[in-house]
Amino acid sequence: MDLRLETVRAGYGAHTVLHALSLRLAPGTVGCLLGPSGCGKTTALRAIAGFEPIGAGRILGDDMVLTDAGHIVPPEKRGIGMVFQDLALMPHLDVASNVAFGLHRQPRAERDARVAELLELVGLAGSAKAYPHQLSGGQQQRVALARALAPKPRLILLDEPFSSLDVELRERLSQDVRAILLHEKTTALLVTHSQFEAFAMADVIGVMRSGHLHQWDTAYNLYHRPADRFVADFVGEGRLLPGTRRADGAVEMELGVLRAHAEIPPPGPVEVLLRPDDVVHDDSSAVQATVTARAFRGAEFLYSLRLDSGREVLSLVPSHHDHAIGCRIGIRLDVEHLIAFAI
Repeated sequence: MDLRLETVRAGYGAHTVLHALSLRLAPGTVGCLLGPSGCGKTTALRAIAGFEPIGAGRILGDDMVLTDAGHIVPPEKRGIGMVFQDLALMPHLDVASNVAFGLHRQPRAERDARVAELLELVGLAGSAKAYPHQLSGGQQQRVALARALAPKPRLILLDEPFSSLDVELRERLSQDVRAILLHEKTTALLVTHSQFEAFAMADVIGVMRSGHLHQWDTAYNLYHRPADRFVADFVGEGRLLPGTRRADGAVEMELGVLRAHAEIPPPGPVEVLLRPDDVVHDDSSAVQATVTARAFRGAEFLYSLRLDSGREVLSLVPSHHDHAIGCRIGIRLDVEHLIAFAI
């Protein structure tokens, strides 16, 4: 499905939840709405599914109007599948029957073949006769996905599908689910508050806050070319440091002078975003910082470093550089993408 939202406004009574939300999700693409709780991402998903009306704008699928202010196509006629946060598996039905639930109008042989195909695809070929309570959380998630895919919908919507799983399983399953969606050539839209899930699954991500879409872009651009301070702060890790943009385009700051290779604010005071990979540990550097915190990540340490001014930066350092809290270490900048915002 070619999904389009055009200046969609939605809310409850006098409370507006979505403000002129516009985006396009191309066929066969996995998209994600990412943001904190209460930002409107689930309301957007429910409006796309046909569960919520909208007050203005319109929602289109393959150039057909699914919803506008005076018209709504019923959910069951949209060709959209949905995986709910609570999965909503039927406990009295076995795995095969859960997957086949939306195929009751198909001939028995076709239905059985589709169920067998999907169970093989999601890695549960040997669990057809098991019941949901006999499965792990990750296995239940796969059953819910297989059930949503069974009728071959044009679009799959996933509402915080991994929120009840532990972190390791969540990351592994999100990659598996993406592979399954690509195999089925199904357009999909995920909503989550986890950027790790968004990065693992989505081709394009929309960062939301308070019902506004701040940026609809690739993960790479969200990280390296954030549209505003909120996106810069919400996506990835980093710290904002004050600086001054000179007339020649360079930016002077506490840690040195940076040259811009892209459009940045006009001359004047700015804030520069430094990611942990922008700050390099270098024993030969004259610039020193004090280790105030550290987090071991296997191959790397993430160090919190206090500069002489009292400001803080983060640095990713290979884990064989094991520095205790309170140590002074040399640092230098290695910034490929200069991100600065006018103050």
